[in-house]
Amino acid sequence: MANRSPVKVTKHEYNERYHNIVIKNTTSVSDMSHPLDFARAESISPSVSTISTIKTTSPHELVSLKASVNHLSGTKTINMNNGILKKRSCMLQDTTGTIEAVFWEEWIDIVENEKTYMFTNFRVKKNNYTKEVYVNTAKDGFQAEECEPFEQILPDVQPKIADIATKQATVSIIGVKSLTKYNTCSGCGRKMEGNGKTVKCETCKLKQRISPESISWYACLFLQNRETKEKFYLTAFNRELTALLEENIEDVIAEDVIEDEETITDFLLDIDNVEIRYHIAKGKLIEVVNNLNI
Repeated sequence: MANRSPVKVTKHEYNERYHNIVIKNTTSVSDMSHPLDFARAESISPSVSTISTIKTTSPHELVSLKASVNHLSGTKTINMNNGILKKRSCMLQDTTGTIEAVFWEEWIDIVENEKTYMFTNFRVKKNNYTKEVYVNTAKDGFQAEECEPFEQILPDVQPKIADIATKQATVSIIGVKSLTKYNTCSGCGRKMEGNGKTVKCETCKLKQRISPESISWYACLFLQNRETKEKFYLTAFNRELTALLEENIEDVIAEDVIEDEETITDFLLDIDNVEIRYHIAKGKLIEVVNNLNI
């Protein structure tokens, strides 16, 4: 690609549903010995899509879209493996439907409510929990330019499945009902049963030595909504527990105390002002949105 070389691609497949050429591990790519009989495209910018077609587009593809912005959220801070990132979300409308859009980092202030934009290079994504399709700002090449609004009447904004199934609240941890330690496979990441210096993973059959990095925790927490005073239980798994500890332990790295049940419990009980998102029906902590103690 860097040399803009003409190539021949064989043993590929064509996806009728998404109209894609699929490159597989059996696909062969070879140099062409003679010039091609057509001009090389200077750009691979996608054509303008509609929301209805985006919902049938395979995840990770780039799309362009003209849409109106509604229900723009406030800025949220998210703890990621590569650091703390900022994001905002909204619902987009066009004449064919509605879809959620997520704006990250430098793009969080690029749009305003009830204005219409031409978006270039949205990345199509799928929510792992609800399976809903949404669009996300691409890391490179994303653009948004304000344009003329639609002349047609747009459909009503439909609530997301995630909005119905999940809730966001600022809570205090007022109790820890249980705190359980387990081992995770270093190969496939699944939970492993058994004790001792070595354990065999029943999922991927990898026999391995138990190390501090393989230890994970989950807890049953008793929480109180600071606004409504409602009390309820939530299950928090290792990733969310680590996020809670990292947000609330000053001068101590969460991994340094993750093996000590008493220390973990003490730190959890010190948390009295944290914004979370949780699954209502499953009683599961999904995300630590923002730590308000800092």
